Amino acid sequence: MIKSSPLYKNINAVEFNKRDSSYLSGDVELYVGRESVIKAKYLIEKTIP
Repeated sequence: MIKSSPLYKNINAVEFNKRDSSYLSGDVELYVGRESVIKAKYLIEKTIP
């Protein structure tokens, strides 16, 4: 998952996995503190095409 990436080691985050376990389709939501929003958004855009 996104949060397990070493790039996120300094970001406090909560990850909600809303994917269907049978089909592995759906969304994953990542909640971060205000102080980490810009860094988290940058890393997500960099790692997910």
